[in-house]
Amino acid sequence: MAAANSYRGAYRGAEASRHAPEAVADIVALADAGAPVAGFIRETVFGNTGGVLLPDGYLAQVYETVRAHGGLTIADEVQVGYGQLGDWFWGFQQQGVIPDIVAAAKSIGAGQPIGAVITRRDIADRYRTHGPLPPKRTFTLGNLVDMFLEGV
Repeated sequence: MAAANSYRGAYRGAEASRHAPEAVADIVALADAGAPVAGFIRETVFGNTGGVLLPDGYLAQVYETVRAHGGLTIADEVQVGYGQLGDWFWGFQQQGVIPDIVAAAKSIGAGQPIGAVITRRDIADRYRTHGPLPPKRTFTLGNLVDMFLEGV
């Protein structure tokens, strides 16, 4: 599936809206061929290319198709999400969608090597493991409390 990059992708500028129908067709073709759709992961803002936004409506169309075929939607917010986008705390907010799972890292740790997977309880319960890292959890909680108190 081609990257839906409106600056360097197969379709650019006004033509970038063609990315979503192509992605939907790819997902449907896989499902029709008997390949179960487990999930769809996409960086919500292309950080590796300078912060390029996805075409409007891209994630809404793709997420709807993925969910219709039993898959989970995953927002990769590792590089550009988590409070680095001005009015949007998460990149997926620009698209007006809510993913099933959010992967975050880098800025979540304020310099510490910390990542997080954020999801609904029903999904978390299916994949729950126990591997305590108390110092990292404490550090991360402290960052979250600071952000809350600062109104971020």
